[in-house]
Amino acid sequence: LGIAFLFVAVVIYTILFAVGKQAFEIKSNTNAYTNASKIEVLTNNSDGSVQYSPIFYFNVDGKEYTCKTSFSRGSRPSVTKNKLYYNSSNPNICISEYELSQLPVIFIFIILFSFVDIAAGLYFLINANSENKRIKQLAQSGLLVKNLPCEIENNLKGYKIKIDYKIADGNILKLKSEIRRDYNYIGRQTADLLIDPLNTKNYFIDFDIEI
Repeated sequence: LGIAFLFVAVVIYTILFAVGKQAFEIKSNTNAYTNASKIEVLTNNSDGSVQYSPIFYFNVDGKEYTCKTSFSRGSRPSVTKNKLYYNSSNPNICISEYELSQLPVIFIFIILFSFVDIAAGLYFLINANSENKRIKQLAQSGLLVKNLPCEIENNLKGYKIKIDYKIADGNILKLKSEIRRDYNYIGRQTADLLIDPLNTKNYFIDFDIEI
């Protein structure tokens, strides 16, 4: 899961950085500007959620051109900036002041999202490493009990393995594994328990534990 968070951060960063880089490259290739003669806000509902992106119309030497926005947003934008920058030799190379004004927001989002996502990824990786160390220590000092009858408790996040374990004083402990997201439980009726006899709160449940 930690690796997944880090991968998503890299993908989002790459996409947004490419959008910003392309916008600056277009702006560097423009040498004239004008005001839009008309502005429309396009809507896209193909994926079940409405996305809005403005399109600008402008005229050069009596011919009308359009300048689209390279990104969309989930709320209808209030477009107050109507200046357009274009290449006088090829007016199809153009970018709106509105789009340029959104770039700082994009880069701030890149920084914040990347920071949060990387932090979450590192958190899960550190926790996973800590859990692996705990299990290794438990394997050295704990008791392994094989083939205990088990039940599967499903929920929206995955499933847990449930077992009953009778300790030396006759009490029965009802134990559950951590949430799992694999399909190893299919066809399983027993599970293994690795437990610390001196601290029964320290245990690990899995299928086919080998020490």
